[in-house]
Amino acid sequence: MPTITNKTNSTSYKAILIHPQLPTGRQQGDVRFGSQKVDIQAGDFYYAIPFAELEIEAGGASGQFIFFKSRKEKDISFYTKDKSILKDDFLISDPRFREHIKKTKFALTNLYRGAALFLSVCLIIITSFYLFKDSIVKMAARNVPISWEEQMGDELFESIKKEYTFIENDSLIGVLGNELQPLINQVEAEGFHIELYLVEDASINAFALPGGKVMINSGLIKNASSWDEVAGVMAHEISHVSLRHHVRGAIDKIGFFSVVYLFLGDGSAVMATLANTMFELQTTAYSRTLEQEADSQGINYLQQSRINPEGMIQFFEMLDEKHEMTQIDSLLQFVSTHPSTPDRINDLKEQIEDKKENNYISFQSNYDDFKEGVLLTTN
Repeated sequence: MPTITNKTNSTSYKAILIHPQLPTGRQQGDVRFGSQKVDIQAGDFYYAIPFAELEIEAGGASGQFIFFKSRKEKDISFYTKDKSILKDDFLISDPRFREHIKKTKFALTNLYRGAALFLSVCLIIITSFYLFKDSIVKMAARNVPISWEEQMGDELFESIKKEYTFIENDSLIGVLGNELQPLINQVEAEGFHIELYLVEDASINAFALPGGKVMINSGLIKNASSWDEVAGVMAHEISHVSLRHHVRGAIDKIGFFSVVYLFLGDGSAVMATLANTMFELQTTAYSRTLEQEADSQGINYLQQSRINPEGMIQFFEMLDEKHEMTQIDSLLQFVSTHPSTPDRINDLKEQIEDKKENNYISFQSNYDDFKEGVLLTTN
């Protein structure tokens, strides 16, 4: 087909011609307007639409292109992203296209408004997430079933069995469980199941796995001076369980989109990632915020169990004193993973001051006898 050039307008615009006779069905060309028509020259291919047949509209992917079509040839059109084409003198001078241009501009503007609104909403959501991160993560953690967390705890327990020597003495474990039962009851009433394990390890340490398994080192029993102190440590550890700190730490680590999936109810999409992350986090310390939460909730559990909360403070004071006396921090693992500072102790004292009682329970067994039994087992 011969090349025909419309010379009535020197302004040209790049566009894509869609025509069934083109080798690939489409080809880039130059658009020019005349007084009564618009045409496109795409290589040697020429196509023109008389103004009497011309239709203009927004379309294409996300409505971001301007289409020029003929009412008679529905399978032929050309389109461009060049918005300046709608300001062409020949086009705007013809009153027939005023409404076309108006609607097309509105559609294009509406697209950008929609995109801007979407981005604004996303920005607000993301900003809100970081401003209210702790509260949102806490709510998201509630969408994770306790049974799933228990399963993760069981898998973690199997993986750490090789690293620890457990004290297999039913009598000692029975005494420990009986003395701490009032405390355990508080957490089990919330749907958790607590299991106690004694570990042969000289370091002053105790830690809880997701779901409720609690490991207590022989070194902690040796350095504690009363059942009140052991109960204080236990209250702190089981608070990590009931406050869902393992899941919250994992959600916090894998980020914003995991929270979105959990709120949408599609928790399965992030469970595998949460599991891997919890395995990683088990070897790291909790954040200061989570430690403070565990301290505060632990005091509440002790008060509800009518166990003297002063024991928790006395234990932390002992740790603080030992930490000052030695530079071998590896012997004080509990200090490194559960920071015991004067500020922390003062916070606990302030919390207890408002809730002091005189009718705390008496423990049924002698703590020194229990301690001696644990130490004899480990020798």
